[in-house]
Amino acid sequence: MRQIFTEADGRQLAVNMLRELDHFETNDEDGPWPWSINAMYRPEDTPQDNVVLRYLDNIQQRGSEDLLMGFCAVLTDYLGSAGSAGGGGIADEAFYESLTERDVAGKPGPWPRMEDDEARGAA
Repeated sequence: MRQIFTEADGRQLAVNMLRELDHFETNDEDGPWPWSINAMYRPEDTPQDNVVLRYLDNIQQRGSEDLLMGFCAVLTDYLGSAGSAGGGGIADEAFYESLTERDVAGKPGPWPRMEDDEARGAA
């Protein structure tokens, strides 16, 4: 018998995921952070722990649109709030666009200098 899920179940699943991400936090500002797309901040020689993908795979296996809708609603609100004025903490699109395949693959080059960002007008 197929279990019926609600949007509330999806919202709770998203909260669980956010708590899992919070659990990764360390007292060290320099990481390691297993969820980081940038290998410089992950534990050495480990791939990114793509937490969102794991949760989405779980939702897909359950086959519930309501579960997906609730989950995505929380993430939309969270990301929108974090990225709005006064929120902060989420990298902007330019950060992700600036990552090279080398950064993501675990062979980061030298960290960009502040002067380089200022020269590009990103400061």
